[in-house]
Amino acid sequence: MNRAEAKFAFDRFRDRLACSSVVDATLGETYVQMMKEYLVDLEGAYEAIDVWSVEEYEGLCEYLSNNDQWVSDALAAKETLAKVHDLLVLHKAFLSSNGVLPSYLDLRPSPAYQLSPSGNLELRRT
Repeated sequence: MNRAEAKFAFDRFRDRLACSSVVDATLGETYVQMMKEYLVDLEGAYEAIDVWSVEEYEGLCEYLSNNDQWVSDALAAKETLAKVHDLLVLHKAFLSSNGVLPSYLDLRPSPAYQLSPSGNLELRRT
């Protein structure tokens, strides 16, 4: 798995979301799977995910945060982004435990999550 394959899956999911305002669950799952395979390959070489993949993910989170009222089934998109966020958090922990964590991997909380009254992160359902 390489960045090009993960980028292609991301682009297909993002384009459908941004251009058609429709969430395609199949494209979302493909994006999650490609990102997972990409991270596994990177971790096998003790390498960090590239800054561009992180910026693409964060840009899509920001887009959805600002436009979720216009997106059909925005909750499904948030669930997809939450899965990717979880993968990135695990990747960050792996890199940190091996002493190779880059500074650009300081992830903000995903807009797919919100802080519950008890102080836990839970999936935002708007």
